[in-house]
Amino acid sequence: MTTTERESPPNPLARVDISRLTRDAARDHPSHPAICDSSGDRATALELDARADAMAGAFADIGLAPGETLMVAGGARVSSCVALLAGLRAGLNVALAPPHAPPAMLAAFASRVDARAIACQTSLGDHSPMLDMFEVAARATGVRMVCGLGPEAFDGAVNLAGEGFGAPSQIDSDSAAAIVTFAKGGGAVYHAQKTLFVAAIDVARRGRVGFGETIVSCLAPTGFAGLAIGPFLALAMDAPLYLIDPFDSAALIAALESRAPAHLIAPGALAGPLAEAGLLRPDLLRALLLLDRSGDGAGSLAPLGDTGGVAIVDLHAFGEQAVIAEPRGPEARPLPPAREPHMIEIGEARVLSVRRRAGPGPLGFEGEAVSAG
Repeated sequence: MTTTERESPPNPLARVDISRLTRDAARDHPSHPAICDSSGDRATALELDARADAMAGAFADIGLAPGETLMVAGGARVSSCVALLAGLRAGLNVALAPPHAPPAMLAAFASRVDARAIACQTSLGDHSPMLDMFEVAARATGVRMVCGLGPEAFDGAVNLAGEGFGAPSQIDSDSAAAIVTFAKGGGAVYHAQKTLFVAAIDVARRGRVGFGETIVSCLAPTGFAGLAIGPFLALAMDAPLYLIDPFDSAALIAALESRAPAHLIAPGALAGPLAEAGLLRPDLLRALLLLDRSGDGAGSLAPLGDTGGVAIVDLHAFGEQAVIAEPRGPEARPLPPAREPHMIEIGEARVLSVRRRAGPGPLGFEGEAVSAG
């Protein structure tokens, strides 16, 4: 071993593993609320860990082997997060996709990532995605089975929410397992877990999210933005996470009133309606974080004027490769993304750098924590 090797500090991102972070949370504060959703499903840190462990055992029971790919086409539900954790804990690559995408696109995605099984909720409000998932399985010949995440059973699908499973997984989680998200047109983008974790840290720092402060999100954890600003942000900040799906104004108001003050993460299109509904109040919101998916850095978010003292933060998503936070300027006017460079360094290594290049053109994303297209 050389002197340089002996003196090089360990990189804390080398083994970032959301499953391990969940285990640590269950050990350190088992009774703390971890996650809940608008369907009424909820879990403490200990319960979330136990459910992920049981589902990982179920994946092994139904014949999924480490290194294979599980596709989760889930909504903003606790069960989507459990399936993600369980898949990684079972040594599976987990491919995440929106359940409302056309079946042909989902099938192309499933084939591209070589999915062997599909898991989704049997109902999301008034929508039942299961028939679409069977069509996807028929089109993607590598898929061996369709699994239901509840709340009810569905004929022909493995019921992962039912009895008969629950043997704790004996497979150690592996941070090398990939997380794959669904890009426009059914493309696939592969992510290291450290990438999502660093994006969450950047959003927490620039988006004014403090430790232990409640996060209410209208984003499904099935894309880069929903993952980074959902489960990864909540674990990084030791924060309770509340998921709203499907969007319902009464459910949102009830969630905010019972958890106030909270950080609300919502699509940019909801900014005006939230203001008109009188929800921009410091007693309800610590901050409103608005997602812009334009992906070109120009932004499509409108000024809000008087926000009643609520901090407004724009979250700029760049396809399925990055998301950065920019607090708004005077009169809640949007500012250009990366107007000031975003940089996260560990030791002497820069793991994330986002800056504007001179002249017109896209932003520059550099460092080890950047997803490949």
